[in-house]
Amino acid sequence: MLFAWRMFRDRLPTKDNLYRHHVIDIEDHSCIEGCGEVETSSHLFLHCNFFGSVWNQILRWLGVSSVMPCDVLTHFNQFSFFGGAAKSRRSILQIIWFATV
Repeated sequence: MLFAWRMFRDRLPTKDNLYRHHVIDIEDHSCIEGCGEVETSSHLFLHCNFFGSVWNQILRWLGVSSVMPCDVLTHFNQFSFFGGAAKSRRSILQIIWFATV
């Protein structure tokens, strides 16, 4: 649950966050996959051709056709609506999500 809280609050140590906190230089904040995009949580988990493709596989497995949302919070709401999370887990994650808003 800590991971979900950190992801919803944009507190994961992505290269974008590390750059904003002056841990790395601007030259180093590109996605680890080498696609040239800035490594943010949304890019890494949803839009990266390599890592984000996992969600396409999950949605295909669920039999759902959908457009990938722009951010992880919208993705959570969409994924929960499609039944991708058990009811008990979804309610716990919703508490975390509401705590971030």
